[in-house]
Amino acid sequence: MLRAAMVLLLVGIVGACSTTVTLPSTPPNPTPSLSGSPMAFLSRDAGIAFSVPGGWTVTETNIVLHYEDVLAYLGTGSGQMVCNSDYIPGAGGTCAAHLYVPDNGIEVEVAEWSGPSLLQEPVDVALATDPLASPATVAGMPAAVHDGGGFIEGATRGIKWTIAKPGEPWASFVLTANLKGPETSLSLAALSQIITSIWFPSPAPT
Repeated sequence: MLRAAMVLLLVGIVGACSTTVTLPSTPPNPTPSLSGSPMAFLSRDAGIAFSVPGGWTVTETNIVLHYEDVLAYLGTGSGQMVCNSDYIPGAGGTCAAHLYVPDNGIEVEVAEWSGPSLLQEPVDVALATDPLASPATVAGMPAAVHDGGGFIEGATRGIKWTIAKPGEPWASFVLTANLKGPETSLSLAALSQIITSIWFPSPAPT
């Protein structure tokens, strides 16, 4: 029985999303990179960069679903996105996010949301539909931050940042953090470090 950690299985299907939670006997092993000092995360194709706290693991995924591009998982646990054989890049499929969050730890999903069917600016939608969301500004761009209970079973706190993407009115970057206590102050400080260090590099030439 896992006592010191939780493992999440999120299953998403194109056009719909259902959630199940499982507790396997061992955490996922996505072979992440690990740094003992602060390092930079840069996705020039997506157009976002920030500083990663020292000691965190970073697993880049670059899974392109229908309107969501899952860029990476990072934190003191681990994460990976696994898709079934029906997965088609850009169209989606049956995919599952496996997150391992230790006690006193945090795991963050970094994603980009965009698409012609998103007819309202994502930040406006978040502020209009989420009673726990409040307005903010990140790197000069409008943002909405949700701060409440954990998004998954066992999480002590859940924080989601929706940040407008420069030059693309219907696109946003979404950082979704699940924190597990009992001690969360260090995780909150690390998350704040990420948000305050965000910048938007020019996209890579095509």
